Amino acid sequence: MNVLTPSPGILEVFQFVMFMFKSIITVILLHELGHILMIILFNIVYRRGIFNFKLKLTLTSVEVINKTFPNPWANILIACFGTINPFIFSFVFYSLYSNNFWGVTMFLSILSIYNIFPFAPDGNIINYNLKKLEEVRRSK
Repeated sequence: MNVLTPSPGILEVFQFVMFMFKSIITVILLHELGHILMIILFNIVYRRGIFNFKLKLTLTSVEVINKTFPNPWANILIACFGTINPFIFSFVFYSLYSNNFWGVTMFLSILSIYNIFPFAPDGNIINYNLKKLEEVRRSK
C-alpha cells in the first residue's frame, strides 16, 4: 500500500463527474446558442420574424428548428456557427477568468468539431447545401 498517493474517495469521483457534466452541458448550450444567434441574424436579413424558430428540448437532445433560407450560404453559416460558438465563448471566458472549468469547456469545444462532419446533423446540413451550391453553379 502506497501512503503517498491515496486513491480518490467517492466524493472526489462525484465532484469530477459533476464538473465534467457541467462542462458538457455548457458546450451543448453554447452550441445551440450559436445556431440561434445566426438564425436571428438571417431572420432579420430576410425580414422574417426575429424569433421565427422553435427550440425542442428532450431528455436526450436539444434542437433548434427553423425554416431553411433560400441562400444555401445562410444555412451553411447557421450550421457552422453552432460548432464555432462554444469555442469562441470558452476561449474568451478562459482568457478572462483562466480557471479549470473554462479550460475543460474549451477542450470539449475543440472535440465537438465532429459536428461538422457529414455523418453528424450539422455536417449533413452543410453537405446538402454545398451540393445545392454546386447544382446552381453547374446550371449557369
